[in-house]
Amino acid sequence: MTDLFAVSSALDARAVTDAIPPSVRRDVEAAPTPHRHDEDVILELGPWTPRVPARHLLPSFALLTARPPSVRFELAARRSGAWSPWIATTTLGDHAFAPLPTSIDGFTTDIDEVHATAALETVRLRVRVGGRGADAVFAAPWLVTLSASDGAVGGAGAAAPPVRLAVPARTQMTEPDTVRLRLCSPTSVGMALEYLGCAVPTPVLADEIFHALTDRYGVWPAAVRTAGGINRDEESRVLLGFLHEQRAAVLRVVKGLPEDAWQKPAVPSGWTVAGSSAVLSGSKEAADNAGLMSALPVRPECQDGGEDDECA
Repeated sequence: MTDLFAVSSALDARAVTDAIPPSVRRDVEAAPTPHRHDEDVILELGPWTPRVPARHLLPSFALLTARPPSVRFELAARRSGAWSPWIATTTLGDHAFAPLPTSIDGFTTDIDEVHATAALETVRLRVRVGGRGADAVFAAPWLVTLSASDGAVGGAGAAAPPVRLAVPARTQMTEPDTVRLRLCSPTSVGMALEYLGCAVPTPVLADEIFHALTDRYGVWPAAVRTAGGINRDEESRVLLGFLHEQRAAVLRVVKGLPEDAWQKPAVPSGWTVAGSSAVLSGSKEAADNAGLMSALPVRPECQDGGEDDECA
């Protein structure tokens, strides 16, 4: 990496600067005023010129709010004195943005990364925010970064002395067999958050980081987006962890039940196995078997399948 460009709003710029390795550090820029475009909120950033023309870019956006909105990164680049059209990364969240191309003339996005066959002289970044919670961009603290690399191995910081941090160890191998080999990113985020004094169970982070569109836990901007929303108090985090463990325990008990067993009464009140499991675990399979998807009242803001704490 040759450069890490950063823009912050309502954050201590010196603290952000101190966290960036000196070899790639650039001045942390003051935030521009967000503006609206139809239903979306837009941050227009740059133009930025890397120290060396870049072939690889990685954007990220951390909005410090309990309900992260949907986000998409859009980039334009100048090569040989001419600007390209805009291209877009994959969307983080379930909001549907207007379509943009993902590749133009060797300038290509790959989920969250951006690659260029011909090196980029200057880059513009647009952060498009939409869906529920988008208005938080106007008031909540946030940080946008864009890392740039020329693709060369090593670099100016290769000879810097090592720095050792006392990051708490955590393993993903104690998680369920079906997902544990896929949880590198949530585990890493959990270790970093715990180092900063905010312990969140790996499964809780994994549920929030998971990117359904690509069936991945390792979309890094999705991890950053989730970490930015972890600002709950300790009591809430403990409660969420307990509820997650309860959900997992319920699903282990009912896993593999034959179809007729779902309809048997589980308690004296007459609730069936399916009905009880749906309420206790939020399992779609249990809800379908119990016929609860249409029977239970659903708040309007949760009609689209919202999975935040208030809809869960």
